[in-house]
Amino acid sequence: MRFVLVILLLIAPIEAGRAAPAAMGGPGAASCAEFAQAYKSNPVAAGNFYFAWAQGYISGLNSIALQTNQQFIDLAAMSFPDQQMFIRQYCDQHPLAAYVQGVLDLIERLPKRSPQSN
Repeated sequence: MRFVLVILLLIAPIEAGRAAPAAMGGPGAASCAEFAQAYKSNPVAAGNFYFAWAQGYISGLNSIALQTNQQFIDLAAMSFPDQQMFIRQYCDQHPLAAYVQGVLDLIERLPKRSPQSN
């Protein structure tokens, strides 16, 4: 129950600011400053919540890439803790950026692989 409450508290600021149509939802649409505030309050819950969104986002991009026989992002090229740290450091340096910008910066650092190389 406490975990559910933490998640609801993390989502509330994201949902409250929505009035116009949006192309992106969830934690990725939050600012890095919002992520930092949530992370400071509860590093494990916030870190896992936001990073799960990041992994889903990248996995979704990979799903499209694989379906169209394009290169995919190699998530195994960097450990998950290192990926989390990379995004946290990005957000620390860019508090006004959206969390997704840190994820996109991570994607640029990860190698791309050909579907045939699997």
